[in-house]
Amino acid sequence: MTKKIILLPALLVIFTAVAQKDIPLKDVRYYGEVKVDMPVMCDSINVNGEKFLTKNLLGTLLNEPREEKYKMMKANDDSLFVVDKPKTGNQLSLWKLFVTPENFMPVKLVIKSTSPFEVYLDGKKNKDKTTKESSREKAGSVTIDFKADPRQYVILVKTLSSAGDSCDTYLSATLKTEKRDSLSQVEFSSNDRRLVYTQDFLAGKRILKTTISPNGKWALTDYNFVDDKGDKSKITELSDLQSGKLLWKDESNRRLSWMPASNLLYYTSEKNDKIELRTLDPVFLQENIVAKNLPESDFAWSPKENFLIFSINETFPEDKGELHRLLSPEDRQDYFRKRSSLYMYELSTGICSRLTYGKEDTWLCDISPDEKKLLFGTRKPFIARLPFSETSMFMLDLETMKVDTIWYKDGYASYAGFSPDGKQLLLIGGPDAFGGIGLNIDEGQIANQFDVQIFIMDLKTRNINPISKEFDSSITSAIWSKADGRIYLTAEDKDYEHLFVYDPAKNKFSMIPATPDIVSGLYAANNAQKLVYYGSTISYTGRVYSMDLKSMKETVVSDPGAERLNKVDFGKTEDWDFVAADGTTIDGRFYLPPHFDPSKKYPVLVYYYGGTSPTSRAFESNYPLNQYAAMGYIVYTLQPSGTTGFGQKFSARHVNAWGEYAADEIIQGTKLFCRTHEFADSTRIGCFGASYGGFMTMYLLTKTDIFKAAVSHAGISSIASYWGEGYWGYSYSGAASTGSYPWNNPKMYTEQSPLYNADKINTPLLLLQGKMDTNVPIGESIQMYNALKILGKDVELVHVDGENHSIRNFKRKLEWQRTILAFFAKNLKGDERWWNELYKPTAIEE
Repeated sequence: MTKKIILLPALLVIFTAVAQKDIPLKDVRYYGEVKVDMPVMCDSINVNGEKFLTKNLLGTLLNEPREEKYKMMKANDDSLFVVDKPKTGNQLSLWKLFVTPENFMPVKLVIKSTSPFEVYLDGKKNKDKTTKESSREKAGSVTIDFKADPRQYVILVKTLSSAGDSCDTYLSATLKTEKRDSLSQVEFSSNDRRLVYTQDFLAGKRILKTTISPNGKWALTDYNFVDDKGDKSKITELSDLQSGKLLWKDESNRRLSWMPASNLLYYTSEKNDKIELRTLDPVFLQENIVAKNLPESDFAWSPKENFLIFSINETFPEDKGELHRLLSPEDRQDYFRKRSSLYMYELSTGICSRLTYGKEDTWLCDISPDEKKLLFGTRKPFIARLPFSETSMFMLDLETMKVDTIWYKDGYASYAGFSPDGKQLLLIGGPDAFGGIGLNIDEGQIANQFDVQIFIMDLKTRNINPISKEFDSSITSAIWSKADGRIYLTAEDKDYEHLFVYDPAKNKFSMIPATPDIVSGLYAANNAQKLVYYGSTISYTGRVYSMDLKSMKETVVSDPGAERLNKVDFGKTEDWDFVAADGTTIDGRFYLPPHFDPSKKYPVLVYYYGGTSPTSRAFESNYPLNQYAAMGYIVYTLQPSGTTGFGQKFSARHVNAWGEYAADEIIQGTKLFCRTHEFADSTRIGCFGASYGGFMTMYLLTKTDIFKAAVSHAGISSIASYWGEGYWGYSYSGAASTGSYPWNNPKMYTEQSPLYNADKINTPLLLLQGKMDTNVPIGESIQMYNALKILGKDVELVHVDGENHSIRNFKRKLEWQRTILAFFAKNLKGDERWWNELYKPTAIEE
């Protein structure tokens, strides 16, 4: 009796801990009746002394068929699937099913069958059963235990049945989850629709670059392919823009590019330690050697293909020994001691002559259409004055070698290119370039130099027209078309990156109706009114497009994500703007979970940047907002004051603010969003950002307690230490903190720094950072971690080995994203299992 009294509570505890929810499989994909024969018995045993038995046929390789070969099968009332045994011989069958949990959860998958079977989990054999049973009541089983991330798992069961079996083949599958997951959604069926997950943003085929032939007939597209293990390869494809057909594919890693005029491709190859220049006919694939013994360096073709301009690096000598003296604050950068000079290689003679000489870095900007002149720039560090370097632009007459100065020592101008007739120049720079003629700000404001502008210079008069002064979008690329004389450009247009055209004759910008929300990789045909570009929408990955500029007809050239994402369900996205307390309209948008139920309350994630650029509508990014929505969150993102793409007056609010406007707007927007959307749970709000957005995370937590979890990746905790230590710290601060330094504005450098207000933080905070970060040194996270630990606050710090400012490695990036999701699950969903699985609690923490 004593034993029973002692054991009973223990049994009850065990039962409570393992209580489960059983989900029987109701439908399955079936492919069967694949005949397999016994081998010819040349001997009764093999080299290991083993006899061949019927059950050994289960190991027969059976490649999975195409999806259309499967047929749907429903379970009977007893949740059993039944197929007749073969009338003669033996047969293999495949049963395909899917497990898709909403949250991280431990699961048990129990497979029962009267026949021998093998079970494959995501393509890898997991378990098998080699016995046969005489009735369904006696069917043997295997149990597969796995800790399931919120993604789709593919289960494949291969059964072996024989004419001599005692009964037909019976199969059943049951998914068992823990009691605490009884209300969680988990799909267990033959339905292959799924939610987007981290691997969808890491693996697969993605566009690197797309260009168009001079005659506008062919598009050449480079892709990066990443397999499920993270191994990379490069693919180049040539497409016919008229027929839409793929003409050929190249996987040789050659760097193929278009010649400027002759509709041939070219590339360089190494032979006998010498560099050869080869051309390739895109149709007949015939190759020709154009030049041999070239310098090992990058080069540009002249417009008529008569010569090449090389940029060849020389390096300042390093100090001998193991001590290194800095020559400049920039001397920590790899590029600082390298200086590039220009050389001209004449194809007719093979002579390679030097064009520039000196200790200043020199780069090629453009070559005139008649090949008589070229534009080159020089840059000289000048630390004693903003913006800490000075750029000059020169025009070199290649016949006389005389140099004409286009501009001299302008810190805010960056590029010049010839018009198609060679009489004008397209110039690019910040608002303060060329004496500030492009400024469009209010009195008392300081311009944000990341708000990129374009200008046109008349070479005869040297007059400069700031053509984008009244154009609120921030320029990201520009091409002056040789085919029609108009300028085609991409620009940040609020949180879009749209395609525009500027007509010099009418002095007018117009938006071109292109499908992508974010247009990238713009390229124009030299001799035809056609463009190629690629880009993504808010809910779809990149496609390659071509456009006929006469008809403005857009055509899809390539859709590398079609197969990868064709089974994915996405939630809806909606724009949502509000008016801040000071009357400023703040744009934003939100993402809903794929199977959104407006009657439910969802936790909310708020994402922002604040460091000038908008939070992009691009489908793929380091922070894929569609994925966070798929994990069961409402995701709200907004464009606070200081963001480019909204006009110079708006972007100027970034300068010397360090969160001053942005934080109030984020807090106001978050509160108002939750108040006006009943499905948003205001008691479960998380926030996250990176770099300047990581700074915003920490800064926000010193201002409000509305957030219940926060993530800062590579965030700045002390503006002063970042200014001095970050490789880009002082130069970025030259724009973000124009004229302000720790010695003349200590109030801003302390009061706006989260570290100096750490005692005000009450929100659980996860600090993430690459250990090799040179932009925002890891000390920015360490010092905030130390402060919050001393204050007894809830804080976590996770270093990522071998990574810099962004996480690049496939495996590390996967674990990094899982860390973010697990942290939010712990603090916003009350489920610590995923976090504890990744970072098991240890005794040292007690």
